[in-house]
Amino acid sequence: GRSSDGRAPPCHGGGRGFESRRPLCGIASSLAGASVCMAFLFYVDESGNSDLKGKGLNDQPFLVMAAVGIQDRMWHAMEQSFLEFARRLGVAAAGGAGSEVKGREVYRNPTLPAALTDLLRSVDPIIIACVIDKPAFAHQNAFPDPYVKAHEFLVERIDRWAEERNEIAMIVMDSRGGDEDRMRRLHRHFLTHGTSYQRIRFCIEQPFFVDSRLTTGVQIADVAAYIIGRAIREAVQMHRDGQDPRSAFLDARFASLAPYLRKVQGEVDRYGLKIWPEDRWRWIRPLIRDVLSGPAGMPEEEIPF
Repeated sequence: GRSSDGRAPPCHGGGRGFESRRPLCGIASSLAGASVCMAFLFYVDESGNSDLKGKGLNDQPFLVMAAVGIQDRMWHAMEQSFLEFARRLGVAAAGGAGSEVKGREVYRNPTLPAALTDLLRSVDPIIIACVIDKPAFAHQNAFPDPYVKAHEFLVERIDRWAEERNEIAMIVMDSRGGDEDRMRRLHRHFLTHGTSYQRIRFCIEQPFFVDSRLTTGVQIADVAAYIIGRAIREAVQMHRDGQDPRSAFLDARFASLAPYLRKVQGEVDRYGLKIWPEDRWRWIRPLIRDVLSGPAGMPEEEIPF
């Protein structure tokens, strides 16, 4: 995962020693008269499963994990906007079992593009997504679990984004039953020892596990993950069929969330949308650059490596 000059690729902290990263903002900095940082809540959910064999692999060749980040002060606005979003889709939101907005179920709703555009405009989130090619993952031995690797990629990018903005970030995830302790220990390892590529200093605390049926942010992340996963799958199929895969990223549903994907100097690839493994996806990266690069909903600034 390193370039010929030995640096890690973008978002992996290459060329910058851990000691060079900015100090955390907080009470001390505010008392000293510095600008006060805000907390961002990053709601995380996935589309696809982590099965690496059989039907689970063949039917769902990609695992997509998406994070939707909002300023803490925008929480009430998000809640109110989501109720209207769900109403337009014909779903009784946040009302218990059977009333959850799921990306797979609302994807073909003709109201989705306009409703999603209005929802995201009202809360102005930052979206970061990671896509794992599961067939490729199944043929390597370095990493045992695609879900864990996707989570690591996502935490790295959330932390890097938070550092660049001088913010702090907290992760809110859908409940995972008996797997929650493992994820807590993994996240604790990231906070204490860093990931494979960088220290984690701006993404604080343990993940908060919630009931997605009652948590609107996680439902938005589910919709985002599903739309991104569908775009990738359709682009791959078009590429195999000799068609122009760009149209998959021009779909109205994908276009609704694309402006909010994290960009650095106008680039989405590997910042707002990470696809693993990179070497197998060389053909799709120019498409991402051509279709998605440009002004974002929230301006980004690259920290020089």
